[in-house]
Amino acid sequence: MASGTNGASNSSGQQALDRFAQMMIERMERMKGADWEKGWIGGASSAGLPQNIMGRNYSGSNSFFLQLHTAAQGYELPVFLTFKQAHNFKAHVLKGEKAFPVIYWDMMVRDKDGKRISSDEYRAMSRDERK
Repeated sequence: MASGTNGASNSSGQQALDRFAQMMIERMERMKGADWEKGWIGGASSAGLPQNIMGRNYSGSNSFFLQLHTAAQGYELPVFLTFKQAHNFKAHVLKGEKAFPVIYWDMMVRDKDGKRISSDEYRAMSRDERK
């Protein structure tokens, strides 16, 4: 599916949103067909909140979608890592596993000349400099 007016393919962010929308639709379809009494996730959340391999919990929509993904895939533990981290830990990704998108966002600030300023630089500025 193309996005925008130039026929370019969807951005990775839009692809992630499309995948999340499909997950929501699939979950609602499964829920409406049965005498549904469990929460959105079922019993999968008993293993804890989704976290990365370093122990940091995912937050916001990433936490919710990774909980849905954990339940849908039947994973016992909601612990995730990148392919690069798996390689660095000398771990092997199981055949057939696919990457799952997470959304990373950060504030983007530009100076009066349009040059991008990092979040750290912005936080270090005085109130007057920020204006």
